[in-house]
Amino acid sequence: RTLFFVVVLLLAADPVFAAAGKKLTNAELKQLTSTMFFTAGYETATRESFHVTFFPNGTREVYWNSGASHDIVESKWRLKGDAICIKAVGWVAERCEEWRRNGDRFEVRSAGAKLGYFYILPPR
Repeated sequence: RTLFFVVVLLLAADPVFAAAGKKLTNAELKQLTSTMFFTAGYETATRESFHVTFFPNGTREVYWNSGASHDIVESKWRLKGDAICIKAVGWVAERCEEWRRNGDRFEVRSAGAKLGYFYILPPR
């Protein structure tokens, strides 16, 4: 937990994006999502840090910088082409995200807009 909060604090201190990196392909996304994985990042719209756990069964859990579970815990994800599409409770439509890698940092885009960035954390 300490590592998570240190990472989150560092992310919150640096909301500037790195230069656009390499777009992940469907094959790379399949490999990444074949096991449970954890991310920590920063959302530009809310200016909040977050932690997300992706599960291979197509579900995910989101925790914001407060450490409290956000109300999109029941969100679902799926691969569609070179994107990860997410449908959260309360959302009218699914949102598809393009992930770009720049070193160890990933940038999230949807409909061409930068939504935030994240880092993949080592398994707990």
